Amino acid sequence: QLEENVAWRTLTEVQQHVLASKLSKFAGQLAGCSFLGGDMEAFSFSSDITAALRAAKWRVVPPNPNFLVMKPTSVPTTASPVERIDFGVELMSTPEAKAAALAIKNVLVKLGFDARYDSRPQKPQQSMVWVSVGHRPLGPQGEPKLRAEARKRQHPSNQITKR
Repeated sequence: QLEENVAWRTLTEVQQHVLASKLSKFAGQLAGCSFLGGDMEAFSFSSDITAALRAAKWRVVPPNPNFLVMKPTSVPTTASPVERIDFGVELMSTPEAKAAALAIKNVLVKLGFDARYDSRPQKPQQSMVWVSVGHRPLGPQGEPKLRAEARKRQHPSNQITKR
C-alpha cells in the first residue's frame, strides 16, 4: 500500500487504449502536452497521455524535458496570494475545443487520476487543447486510488459523519 501511495503515475496499455477509444471522436484535434520542468515523473506521465492521444489520431505536440512553462507573475507584495504547487493534470482549451478537453479530464478521473479543467478561455489562432501535468498528487493514483475509494465505500465505519 505504501508503494501504491508513491508510485509514478502511468497509463497501462489497456488504459491508453481506453483513453484513445473514448477520445477518437475528436480525431484531428490539436493538443499540446507539457509538464512541470525538472519533474521526470510528470514528463513520463505526459508522454503516456501523448501516446494515447496520438493513438486516438489527435495532432499532439509531445512533451519536451528541455522546455519550461512559465506562469505569469508580478512583483510579490504582502497582499500577494500565496502560490501553491500545481498537482495533478490541468486541462485548458479554446472555446471550440472545450468538449475535447473535458473528455480527457473525465476519462483520466474515471481511471483514478487527479485532473481538472481550467475554464479561463484561451484565444489562439486555432482550436487547441493544452494538457499540463503537474507534480504527482499525494496518495495513490490510478487503479490503486480507485481500489482505496472502493474500500472506503464498502466500510461505513471509515466514513466521517457530520453532526
